Amino acid sequence: MITLLLLHPLKRTPIQVWPFKGESIIRIGRSTDNDVILYSAVVSRHHVELRKMGSGWEIVNLGTNGTYLDGKRIMKVAAEDGSVIRLARSGPNIQIRLGPEVLKELPDHLVSDRSTGQRFDHQPTVTDVTNPLPDEQLNHETDLEQKGGTELGGQQPTGQSIIPVPSHLRPISAPPDADRRESLPNAPIVIQQTDEAGNLHQSVGGYQLLQVLGQGHIGLTYLARRDARQFVLKTLNSSWANHEQAWAALEMEAELLQQLQHPKIPGYVDYFMGGGQPYLVMDWVPGQSLANYVATQGAVDVERAIAWLLEICEILSYLHGFLPPLPHRNLEPANFILKSRSLINGAIPNNRADGDLVLIGFGTIKSIVLELGRSVGSSGYIPPAQLETTANPQVDLYALAPLLVHLVTGQNPVAFCDREDGRSYQFNPRLVPGLSSSLVAILERLTRAEVGDRYTSVTEVEADLRNLLCLQSVS
Repeated sequence: MITLLLLHPLKRTPIQVWPFKGESIIRIGRSTDNDVILYSAVVSRHHVELRKMGSGWEIVNLGTNGTYLDGKRIMKVAAEDGSVIRLARSGPNIQIRLGPEVLKELPDHLVSDRSTGQRFDHQPTVTDVTNPLPDEQLNHETDLEQKGGTELGGQQPTGQSIIPVPSHLRPISAPPDADRRESLPNAPIVIQQTDEAGNLHQSVGGYQLLQVLGQGHIGLTYLARRDARQFVLKTLNSSWANHEQAWAALEMEAELLQQLQHPKIPGYVDYFMGGGQPYLVMDWVPGQSLANYVATQGAVDVERAIAWLLEICEILSYLHGFLPPLPHRNLEPANFILKSRSLINGAIPNNRADGDLVLIGFGTIKSIVLELGRSVGSSGYIPPAQLETTANPQVDLYALAPLLVHLVTGQNPVAFCDREDGRSYQFNPRLVPGLSSSLVAILERLTRAEVGDRYTSVTEVEADLRNLLCLQSVS
C-alpha cells in the first residue's frame, strides 16, 4: 500500500490524503485524468508518475517545471518511506508513505471517505488574494508544455513562477469582532515593558526578545537573538491576537516570504506558535531606512537617487516576474533598508558603489486580508485612482516617481501634487525644482492619471533611467 499526503506549505502537516492499494502506476498532475489532481499553474498537466518496481516504488518526473527531492531536481529516483517531493520550485509538497500503518497515524477526518483520484483544489490566486488565476494564464502554461517547455536547470517557462495560496488560507470577509475564536488558544498579553535602553527581557520559541522595532495597526515586530544571530520576529497586536483571519493573514505572509529567494529581500527563517501566539521569523538586516537616512543626512543628488531606483527596479523585476505578478503595494522610503556596511559614520562614501538596498514591508498583505475596503499603501506613493485593495504592478511603478522626489528634496511627495476639490490629487513632477526636462518626462509617464498612459513594465522604466544616466554622464 502507498499513501500520498499533501503537506501544509509551512507547518508540513498533512492537509489532504490519498491512499492507494493495488495500483502499479499513480499519476499526479493538473489534468482531470490523473489519480491525484492538483490545480496550480506550475503543476503540469501530467507532472509525476509513481511506478511500482518489485517491492518498491520509483518517482518519475514528467513535468515541464521539474520535480524536486531534498531541493534537487530529479528525473527518476527510488521512493523511500517519508520522501517529500515538490512539484516545481514553488509548487505543492507531496509526502510518500509506504505501508498500511500510516493511516492509523492520521486524523480521522483526513482518512475517512478517501478514494483513488480524490481531487484537491489547489488553486493559485492573484495578488489581491481573493480571485482565482485567469483561465487564459492556465491556457498559456498548457501551450508552453505543448511546445516543449524548458530544459533542466530549474527555470520556469518565460522566467515566471507562481506563489500558490492554498484554499484553507484564502481570506473570507469577517469583522475584527467576529465570533470565530472558540478553536483558538488564549493569546498572551503583548509584552510592552522595556528598560531604559529599550530592551526586553523575554524569550519565545528559543528567541530572546531584545526590543520592539515597530507596532502597527495589526502587527508587532521585535528584534530578537538566537545562537548569537539576530532576527526579526513578527506577531499580532493584542487586539488581533484572537482573530482567526488575522492568524491566517500572518501565515499567508509567512508563506509568501518562504517562497521569495532574492538577495535584496529578507530571508524567511521560521513560523511557529509560542504561548498561543503565532510568530514569523525573518532575517535581520542591519542598517538604516531611506526615510531615516534622508531625515538625518538630508536629500541626495539626482544621480544617486536614480542609481537607487535602478536597484529597486531589479527587485521589482523579480517580484513582477511571478505568475501572476506580485506587486509590493507599499514602496515608500521606510520600506527600504540601506545596509550598514554601506554607511560610514552615517554617510555613504563617494567612492562606494550603490547596491545595498533591501526591500522590507511585505506585511501589507495582512491589511489586504483583514481590512478589505481600506486603502492599502501610503498616501503620496500610490495612485489616487487605486487607493484600494486591488492592485497590479503599475502601482509599484507609480511609487518610483514620488520615491525619487522624496530622495532628492527630503519632502513629502504630497507637497508636489495638484489637488482637486480639496480631496483628490495628481502628482505633478513639474512642481519639483531642479529636475531636468528628461527626468520630468519619465516621472510624468510613471504617474499619469490614465493607467494606459503609464509605463507597462519595470523593464521600460529601467531602460529610460539608464539612458538618462548615460546622457548626463556625456554632458
